[in-house]
Amino acid sequence: MINYEIKKYPDPILRKISSNVDIFDNAAEELVSEMAAIMLEKNGIGLAAPQIGICKRIIVFKTVGEDTETVEHLINPQIIEASGSILAEEGCLSMPKIYASVKRYACIRVKGKNKFGQEVIYETDKFWAVIIQHEIDHLNGKLFIDHLSAIKRRLLISKYKKQMSKD
Repeated sequence: MINYEIKKYPDPILRKISSNVDIFDNAAEELVSEMAAIMLEKNGIGLAAPQIGICKRIIVFKTVGEDTETVEHLINPQIIEASGSILAEEGCLSMPKIYASVKRYACIRVKGKNKFGQEVIYETDKFWAVIIQHEIDHLNGKLFIDHLSAIKRRLLISKYKKQMSKD
């Protein structure tokens, strides 16, 4: 396993738009596995490839069933339907210890490919819809703070910088 580090704000890679994955080979499969391991190691619930310095359209995220917790992934994800709205508190591995309430779609239908290049579709709502939207934002060079008012964003960035100078 390659030793990737989580890129922290204001690393410029977090603002780049990721490119589609066109080749589904062992490298894509290994990257998905490594991203899942990193996310779990960092106690995250979602991770996008740019957060580890790779500008490819790949996300991983946790899902919880009745008796199981699994890690899912999407390559080249695209929201194809969205409805409703929800206000949810979000945080990010790239801005540790910073949280804010963000307005998102409450229900989404998203399509993408799995690590073998097969099309998959997820229909989800509330908590899981928020996670997927958050991770897709990373692929488009956006952070959750971009959904906030300018004043709230400046306050959180200031708080984050103070906190990072202490760590």
